[in-house]
Amino acid sequence: MQIWAIRHPVTLWNLENRSQGQAINEPGLAPQGIIQAQKIAHYLRDLHVLGIWSSTLLRARQLALTIYNQHRSTVQIYWEDDLREITHGQADGLLV
Repeated sequence: MQIWAIRHPVTLWNLENRSQGQAINEPGLAPQGIIQAQKIAHYLRDLHVLGIWSSTLLRARQLALTIYNQHRSTVQIYWEDDLREITHGQADGLLV
């Protein structure tokens, strides 16, 4: 058995140099991030995935759901607040 840790793809805020943290108004993955998520899911398509554990933040949920769509009949997603990125406090969402 293998455990894979996959970071979310590029987000709109990555492109804007914004601090992401735990901002609830984050816009999620950039168009190229969606393509990256699809490539990750495609790469994993032939693996026997037992489960997907994901942060509840939008960018991570988007990746988890993209992977899930490749393995729909055989996998469950576990949404975990404890996997969220650390908060940057008042800097969440601000330009850095």
